[in-house]
Amino acid sequence: GSSSSGSSGSKLCTQHVDHPLCPLWGPAEPCCSSPLSAVCGRYCLQLDQVLLPGVEGYFGVKANHVPIIAQLKPGVVELHDGADITKYFVAGGFAFVHPNSVTDICVLEAATLDQFDTAAVKSALTSSQAAAATDDYEAAINRTAQELFSALDSSLEAKS
Repeated sequence: GSSSSGSSGSKLCTQHVDHPLCPLWGPAEPCCSSPLSAVCGRYCLQLDQVLLPGVEGYFGVKANHVPIIAQLKPGVVELHDGADITKYFVAGGFAFVHPNSVTDICVLEAATLDQFDTAAVKSALTSSQAAAATDDYEAAINRTAQELFSALDSSLEAKS
């Protein structure tokens, strides 16, 4: 169980897949047995809530959430630990909420918003919008780049 403030059943366990960027998710402890936590590889963070950018819209996960599998779109993942909120931009991925409230967040990249150069993001967005496609493959790449850079640009503007 959790020894932090609040009852032991009020925390979420969120996992993140092994990845070189995994240390961005902060300090971790051996994996969870309590109801709401976040894990980096084999380690987890005990949290109150996680806010995720689902393709159907943002959604929150707390302890005892119904099990789901959700596709994530480019956007901000918020890790809520009491009054502390840590935000990471993700390029997309999947979230798996298990019956025991352990939540796996599977993304290829995650970075805090202060790690991005706003001017470079705006330039990349403009370039992706102006790029001409000669076939369906290039058109798909351009749409993906526009979605990613548009979401990142919006997230950086909201941060200011």
